Parts: sequence; structure tokens; C-alpha cells
Amino acid sequence: MFAAGRYFGMDDLITSARSISAPDYYDRLALDRAVAQVETFVRQVTSEVLAQGGTGADGVDAWVERRRKEVDRIRATVQDITASGLSLSKLTLAANLLGDLTRG
Repeated sequence: MFAAGRYFGMDDLITSARSISAPDYYDRLALDRAVAQVETFVRQVTSEVLAQGGTGADGVDAWVERRRKEVDRIRATVQDITASGLSLSKLTLAANLLGDLTRG
């Protein structure tokens, strides 16, 4: 789980997400849901890596290699989103992009 999170920079994303202001009930729901989607993404990648007999960074690398072009594009976009000053809408976009990797 840690290797997948490290590879995709999830610590930075989650840390930044915790600083987002969510002034009302629905904003807090949206924030919680987006963070949960990111956490689900990491669990799903980890599960797929383990199902393929992989472990750690080598297992994540093997998982990435099967979908390299899409992973590189989404990983770069999520890193740009995180570095640009995270907002609720940007977090939601990042969470959905990451989810695309495990849905496709």
C-alpha cells in the first residue's frame, strides 16, 4: 500500500486536501468523498499488484508498465494539480482521474 501511495504522490495530495476549507455541510461531504476516492484508489492498486504476485515498488512498477502511457499522463496531471494549490474542485478532479486508472 505504501509503495503505490508513494509512486503516485498520495501523501502530498492528502496532506494538501486536509487544508482545504469546507465551510458547509455539502462541501465537507464532497471533501470527504474525494479523499475517500483517493484512498480507495491506493487500495485498489495495491490489491491489483498483490493479485498479480507483486510486492512493494517492484510490484507497482510492473502494474504501471502495463498501462504506462495512461499512468504517466494522469500522474503528471495529479502532480500539477497538487502543486498548483489544491481546491475542492481540483481535489475532486484528481480523485476522479486516479479512479480512471483502476476502472479502465
